[in-house]
Amino acid sequence: MRALLTIVLAGALAAGPAIGAPDGRLDSRGALAAGDAMATGDAVATGKTVAPPPPCAAPVTMTLAVQGRTLCVLLDEAVPDAQRAVLREWVLRSAQIVAGYYGRFPSARVLLEIRSMPGTGVGGGRTTNDSQLEIQVRVGRESTAAELTSDWVLVHEMVHLALPELGRRHDWLAESRATYVEGIARAQFGNRPVRDVWSEYRRSMPRGL
Repeated sequence: MRALLTIVLAGALAAGPAIGAPDGRLDSRGALAAGDAMATGDAVATGKTVAPPPPCAAPVTMTLAVQGRTLCVLLDEAVPDAQRAVLREWVLRSAQIVAGYYGRFPSARVLLEIRSMPGTGVGGGRTTNDSQLEIQVRVGRESTAAELTSDWVLVHEMVHLALPELGRRHDWLAESRATYVEGIARAQFGNRPVRDVWSEYRRSMPRGL
């Protein structure tokens, strides 16, 4: 729900822009603090030895590593073989964007299920924590590398991993935080122009009042 913006976000803008002023400067405020809770229940590393992430729980199409974290990627049978390298690059880039914002990737292990659909683009995503942390996302079979480079959906879903399960009553918080962080994280990574993020926030945040 990209359009969902709340009073909390408007207040953050009034207190000071997290991505800097419209002159293009970027203020990085993404590091995980020592009290931040994770959807997995993991404690934030505080200098102690961190055990290696567990392997994928079931057979998957590919296993990717980002800063010692494990992404278990499962592609459905309709995904063309020729598209696999493009999807791999997209997943890694999205994970690196989120890891760059928080200082590390939020989850030790997550299952990413990519479902194929006709056409191009990303059709939407969903993050759940039932039997395990899982992201489901639909991608067009004709999507190009350039189209996926400008995608926001997977970054948005990965940001959800950094917030504990709060129940549907608090979906407003989960969605507004993911919407807010997605733009900043991509801009910090160089994946989206800072001015574009700033313009969207100025235009959209008042709608949350």
